[in-house]
Amino acid sequence: MVCCVALADAVEAATGSLGLVKLKWPNDLLVNGAKISGILLESEYMADGRLVVVAGIGVNCGHHPGDALYATIDLASLGYRVTPDDMFSRLAAAMASRLEEWQAGKGFDAIRAAWLRRCVGIGAPVTVRLPDREIEGIFSALDEDGRLLLETNSGTMTISAGDVFFSRTAERNKENT
Repeated sequence: MVCCVALADAVEAATGSLGLVKLKWPNDLLVNGAKISGILLESEYMADGRLVVVAGIGVNCGHHPGDALYATIDLASLGYRVTPDDMFSRLAAAMASRLEEWQAGKGFDAIRAAWLRRCVGIGAPVTVRLPDREIEGIFSALDEDGRLLLETNSGTMTISAGDVFFSRTAERNKENT
């Protein structure tokens, strides 16, 4: 969530458009309901016990894929001329600021609150794709650790990682508001 909030800060700084970006759990950036960026994280413990995390971050500055699982968009098609170098510079500054705020987890409440201010989908029906199955329910909230709480017919499930898809009904309702 630290990376996601920092990236949203960077995109809005590069475009000069506060409120442009919405966040889809856990780490996708949306503009007008279309994906403009995504983040993949990999982590591994080193022999000395340190945890190393690598963030792969892609931002659609000048073009976007046409064959993605979601609708996609890019900054240029929205009228924003942002070079990859400018985006990287803004992301580095935003990441440094948000990592300082996060304080190795001590400041997670502030990061979670910043994420929630930009979130989309809470209260909406979603499908969560997990490695072994798909689960449908209502995205009811985030818990104190940033995990998705999914209300299903069987009760509340806590999801730590997965791919969220909004239902067609939720998409139509979002477009009409």
